[in-house]
Amino acid sequence: MRACHFQDRPGKSGLCLRLFLDGSMGRDLSHSLRHCTPGRAEDCPHRGWDPDMRTRSVMARSVHLQICDACGTCHEDLLSMLICHTDDRLDKVLSEVPSWDPEGGIEPLLERHMPSRLRQRAWRKVRSAVIQRDCWRCQDCGRELKGLPSWYLEVHHIRPRVANGSDHPRNLKTLCLECHGIYTDSLAGERAFAMGSVPSNRSSRRGARLMDFDVEAGEDGEGNAQGRE
Repeated sequence: MRACHFQDRPGKSGLCLRLFLDGSMGRDLSHSLRHCTPGRAEDCPHRGWDPDMRTRSVMARSVHLQICDACGTCHEDLLSMLICHTDDRLDKVLSEVPSWDPEGGIEPLLERHMPSRLRQRAWRKVRSAVIQRDCWRCQDCGRELKGLPSWYLEVHHIRPRVANGSDHPRNLKTLCLECHGIYTDSLAGERAFAMGSVPSNRSSRRGARLMDFDVEAGEDGEGNAQGRE
């Protein structure tokens, strides 16, 4: 990966600092930061290497690289600082995983400027913690889910993301595929009605998948031993 004067870590995957220079970011990281990968870098029209531009990028970044609120040290690059903030936030939220709220919630798990890569990383940790909190049981029908294929186990947003529901554990509960399907079918129907379109036939596809699983389980005689999380 060739280095670029806008890269947070020149020559490595990291964050793009270009928004810091055009005034879009300022001192506030309220905009979502773009992750620079080798693939994106190859096609980026802004890529280049100008020592003066690199100096400007580093100076603009330095505004945010003060003493880290999470660990009390200074990080060398912005991505390292954001990873530190993310881990600190997850440690606080997951130290004692809160119970789910029947009404859901909009309390954010992470600040909205966090790159999607860090959000995905956080989601994997939160998902695992929620499943363990719920003792591997569907919170609607009570079915034991441990040992079943991973695709059969869902972590459900009580308040949907489209309604500003968050990834915070209070807005999440563990469901089996069938119970989760009731919610998704209802939501899909509401959205289709609002848009004046015909809802997709999700239930039939889900039923076919379950039938395939039942057949495989019957042939193997050990369906519950597959796909352990």
